[in-house]
Amino acid sequence: MKANSERISWEEAYGIIATNMQRLIKEYGNESIYLNYGTGTLGGTMTRSWPPGNTLVARLMNCCGGYLNHYGDYSSAQIAEGLNYTYGGWADGNSPSDIENSKLVVLFGNNPGETRMSGGGVTYYLEQARQKSNARMIIIDPRYTDTGAGREDEWIPIRPGTDAALVKRSGVCDDHRKPGRSGIPR
Repeated sequence: MKANSERISWEEAYGIIATNMQRLIKEYGNESIYLNYGTGTLGGTMTRSWPPGNTLVARLMNCCGGYLNHYGDYSSAQIAEGLNYTYGGWADGNSPSDIENSKLVVLFGNNPGETRMSGGGVTYYLEQARQKSNARMIIIDPRYTDTGAGREDEWIPIRPGTDAALVKRSGVCDDHRKPGRSGIPR
């Protein structure tokens, strides 16, 4: 606790929050209350991102007359749109724990060590699974990130904007002309 802070009871804290929320709604309307998502915790009890209206805080705000909502989150809106073009719809991947059944892990622009720091534990599960499988890990990212931090077997410092060229050149892509493999118009 900081030296200039004062310890208060939960009841007092709730009172301060309620008083200020009532004041903001009265002065500026319910649109002045914005429930932001940016914690990196998808599915958390209080602030989970999806569906936005099903969180406890959102339900409380609906009882107070509503709030300004968000669409998707800081990255899922782009991911959802990109998946339509890549896979023809939503694509669920495997859990990081499935790495224990793998011999190779490729993190292509995936940096859980820096993007899931809110207790999601992805980096922890990644390392636990790799210990069981002894899987080789390749990180493809322009930056050397905390996800690597000496744990990677290979880091490929790709130039920004060359992702598609690398994938095409590698020859590991599924043929998009196979029925049901892509939402890209033919």
